[in-house]
Amino acid sequence: MGNKAQMEILGLAIVVVLISLALLFAVQFFLLKPVSDEVKPAKESVVAANFLSSCLGTTTFCHGRTVKELLQDCALSGALVCPGDINSCLYVKQEIEKMLDASLDVWKKECFFSVNGMASDFSIGSECLGEKEYKQYPVVVRPGFDIIVSLEICG
Repeated sequence: MGNKAQMEILGLAIVVVLISLALLFAVQFFLLKPVSDEVKPAKESVVAANFLSSCLGTTTFCHGRTVKELLQDCALSGALVCPGDINSCLYVKQEIEKMLDASLDVWKKECFFSVNGMASDFSIGSECLGEKEYKQYPVVVRPGFDIIVSLEICG
């Protein structure tokens, strides 16, 4: 009779261990599930880098200046008058908007373009929520004075 009681206790112990393991997996997968609204980290993008590189090097109709040169003028004074009797700040923003419309908007990609570090900072679009690809470029205005041009492509 002692042998039968030992087998019964061993069977109960195995059942308890199996139930414990099942509860452990249930807690891990259901209660500790990550929040789905969590912001996914941004990753550096070749597309964003190529766009910024091309954009900054593009020559405009404003006295043959590049976008980069117009941003530098805007950061210093905005004194350069471009076609349409508008200053370099407004002109360069319009030119960048045209470039974004002709590329990323055509590809149905939402984006956020921003220029920071100058008196008249500006941005185009709305910041990405969730996953995004990004690139930042520092633009030297003069020694010790840089502005940051950045592009986020929403994923």
